[in-house]
Amino acid sequence: MLGYHPEFIKRLDPKGLMVRIAIKGVDEKSFELITEAQREYFDYPLRAVKLLQESGVDVWAAVMGDIFDDNEIMELKGKLKTIGITSELEIEYLERYPSVMKHLRRRGVTIKR
Repeated sequence: MLGYHPEFIKRLDPKGLMVRIAIKGVDEKSFELITEAQREYFDYPLRAVKLLQESGVDVWAAVMGDIFDDNEIMELKGKLKTIGITSELEIEYLERYPSVMKHLRRRGVTIKR
C-alpha cells in the first residue's frame, strides 16, 4: 500500500517508528506465484522500503528463507542494493499452518528448507 500510495508515508512521524515489509518473492515471477497478484506489483513493496528509508523511518525488508534458496536471496539482496536500499534483509520462516501449506501446494510453491 505504501509503495502504491507514497503520499501516506508523508503522514507518518518517523520518530520511533519501525516498519518491517515482507517481500513476497525474489522477483516478479515468484511474487506472482506466491501471491497470485499480477507480477508488475512486485516493485511496490520495494518502493515502499526505499521511500520509508528516505523519509527517515527505521525500515527493513524480509523474505521467506524456506521458499527461496541462498542464490535467490543473494539476487534479491543485490536488487535491493542496486535501488539504494541499505537496510539488512531479514530472513523469515513460514508458519506451516495446514491452510497455508494447502494454498502453497495448490499454487505450485516448493518449500526448499
